[in-house]
Amino acid sequence: MDAGGGVHKLEAILGSKTVLAHTLNAVQGSGLPMHVVQPSAHLLTMGDSIAQAVFDCPSDAGWLFLPADLPLIQASTIRQVADALMALGPGRFAVRPRFGEQLGHPVGFAASKRSDLLNCKGKSGAVSVFIESNAIKIEILDDGCVNDIDTPLDLQRLSDRLHGLSR
Repeated sequence: MDAGGGVHKLEAILGSKTVLAHTLNAVQGSGLPMHVVQPSAHLLTMGDSIAQAVFDCPSDAGWLFLPADLPLIQASTIRQVADALMALGPGRFAVRPRFGEQLGHPVGFAASKRSDLLNCKGKSGAVSVFIESNAIKIEILDDGCVNDIDTPLDLQRLSDRLHGLSR
């Protein structure tokens, strides 16, 4: 999405900082290690980015994948998903937050899914790996895990929310 004036949605200003800065601040606030995959000519889709992140961090005990366009996500939500991932029982390999009826992010995968994640491609990201992973869904009380920015109207709606307006 172009936020107007040739500005990419992640560089759009939301409140006093960029959409990307909001998301990165939440990750930093979670206390978890962070690895950012920047879009490039060879990383065009969500699946490509997931495969690159797993390739870049091969010894991790698991991975949380958080799209950068979720600026209102709370650090506690990220931590909650990570804790649920670490507590997965036998035969479970993935965890995903849910807010009401909506599935959100980040999505977490156990290290045993490394080879499957390395083969991710396309716009659907890791959906097929998630479906095959006997995943659990955890209820989250943070609508920031589902409020992404895909359109200028989304950006305006979240901006109004930050300023205490309703839309």
